[in-house]
Amino acid sequence: DVPPPSDRQSHQGISAYGREPPMGVHASSNAQPAQSMITQVTQHMQIPLLYADAVIGTNGATISYIRRASGATVTIQESRGAPGEMTVEINGTASQVQAAQQFIQNFMADAAAASAP
Repeated sequence: DVPPPSDRQSHQGISAYGREPPMGVHASSNAQPAQSMITQVTQHMQIPLLYADAVIGTNGATISYIRRASGATVTIQESRGAPGEMTVEINGTASQVQAAQQFIQNFMADAAAASAP
């Protein structure tokens, strides 16, 4: 008679305890990372090196502006196997990546217009 009630009690205690913390843990710690993981985007752009100055700017001023204004992480590397080009990697939410791409395209267009006759 005694073992079944204590079994039930411990089982109920475990399931009640087991039910609440995972929900709390799931809601507090898993919801945000899962959400941010879903919305994080990485985009690569191949850009001719002749636009490096336009995209990076003097002492990195332009790239710093693009990072601040878009909120995206923007890194630039030489393109392997593509001489005369650089790879721009943009990481952030879809809207941050889109904003950074737009800034980069605008700076490239401004540079092209400035160098046109």
